[in-house]
Amino acid sequence: MSIYRIEMKPMAIQRMREISSDYDLNATIRRIGELTTAPDLARELKGNLSPIRSAHAARDRYRILFTVAESPPIVHIQLIGRRIPGCPDDVYAEMERLLLDDPGYLNRKADYDAPV
Repeated sequence: MSIYRIEMKPMAIQRMREISSDYDLNATIRRIGELTTAPDLARELKGNLSPIRSAHAARDRYRILFTVAESPPIVHIQLIGRRIPGCPDDVYAEMERLLLDDPGYLNRKADYDAPV
C-alpha cells in the first residue's frame, strides 16, 4: 500500500481557514489525513470536472476536491468548500469556474504549497 503525500493549492488552504466551526475544521483535517492511504475511495467526478475526485467531510457539508498522481504518490488538493446545490458558492460550481477561467489550473505544480 502506498502512502500519498498531501499538497494543497493556496486557494484550498484559504478555504480551509474560512471554516468557522471547530468540528467542521477538525473533521475536514481528519478526512484529508485519510486520503494519504485511500484516495481511490473518493468519488471520481464526471464531465467538466474529470479527473477530479471528491471526498465528503464534516457530516457531508464540505467537499475536498483533489487529483491523484501515482508516481510519486501525491494527493493534490485543489479546492475545499461547502456543498450548496444551486448556489453560485457551491464548491463544484466554483471549481468549474476556476477551470473555465484557467484550463491549466490543475496542472501547475508551482502553485502547490509545501507538503502538509
